[in-house]
Amino acid sequence: MPRSLRIARFVLIQLLLLFVVVEGSLRVFKTRNQNLEVLLYLPSVVSEFDRIETLPDLLNTTIIGFNPYEQVAGFVRNSRGFRTREYTTDKDDGVDRIVLVGDSFTFSSGGIPYSDAWHLHLERRLQEERDDRIELLNLGVPGVGPLFERRIWQLEGSRLNPDVVLLALFVGNDFTDHFQAEVGEGSSAAVRWSYTIRLLRNLGRVLGEHGTELEGAQTLVAVDEDGGDRRGGYELPQYREAFANRKPFYSHERLIQIESQRMRLCDRGQGAAFDELFERVSSVVRDFHQEVTAAGVDFHVVVLPDRFQVNLHERNEALALLRMRPDQFDWDRPQRELRAFFEREGISALDLLPAFREITGTEQMFDSGNTHWNVRGNEFVGNEIAKWLGPRLPAER
Repeated sequence: MPRSLRIARFVLIQLLLLFVVVEGSLRVFKTRNQNLEVLLYLPSVVSEFDRIETLPDLLNTTIIGFNPYEQVAGFVRNSRGFRTREYTTDKDDGVDRIVLVGDSFTFSSGGIPYSDAWHLHLERRLQEERDDRIELLNLGVPGVGPLFERRIWQLEGSRLNPDVVLLALFVGNDFTDHFQAEVGEGSSAAVRWSYTIRLLRNLGRVLGEHGTELEGAQTLVAVDEDGGDRRGGYELPQYREAFANRKPFYSHERLIQIESQRMRLCDRGQGAAFDELFERVSSVVRDFHQEVTAAGVDFHVVVLPDRFQVNLHERNEALALLRMRPDQFDWDRPQRELRAFFEREGISALDLLPAFREITGTEQMFDSGNTHWNVRGNEFVGNEIAKWLGPRLPAER
């Protein structure tokens, strides 16, 4: 055997042995180390959240973990580990409490300063209409889907005596999060099977293509500038400068690659897979709705579109990457099927796709550096939901 082949074989064997050792070690230590468990998180893997009995254990299955008072995106998380103000189970008399559940769009929309987040715009608009008698609590968690969000309601939201539950359902990946799938970002078999590959994939996403998403933002000093003794549940004003000077999280090419994966949900050739995913998601939302209304709480859904549904230029780039034609896709199918489902079930819902398409011709609503909305997009979403939700709130007391 030529010497070069012997060397190549030796190197290949060593790499294979290293892979086996790393894979075995990850499987042994995954459940013993919270940080490692977070880095191995994969939302497209089916999770049996019903078996989880406490909020800390539930949040520890996600990429953010249960870390009260941790600083994230310029906000000191509250005592329950959420990016929202401190709250108690009791609420003040005459206050309408809204509990919001959703994924990363709800959590921080890619790191938007807290006071610019869409749910703050929503709360402020509703407070103007209701003389400050609105309190909105954001229980959003990044990288999760309806299965997880329903469990958040069961373990936390149901304790808070809310008047309204608002579910933010994102078309981009809520059909595939927590469900194995062959469409969209239905993670490859290698990622689902191998912890080593999954770790490398997630590390790449955490670090981004240009370093951390907001360089230096995580080292801001968490000081309560009001001079009080709060430990969490407040924004850091100095974060705004770090956000303004941030580097893009993704290159444009990577964004197009992500959208090309997500838009396979609308691929006409993936109809059977879509039907299966839709049945699973709709079943969860149906149960969610029934549980909330049985508790005497109003339930509303807002359907968030993905950028490939509204940005035609980016869509055409993604089509070129896939080497597919526009007529091979049904771009509106997710929303159309959801609208029909909501009507059958009597679920109050707002589809934001038409409003986004109308405004996108004149303004850019999505961030150029990641998959989420920019500051203007957050303002737009908050105002659109406020116009729709205001008349649907419980009658003033």
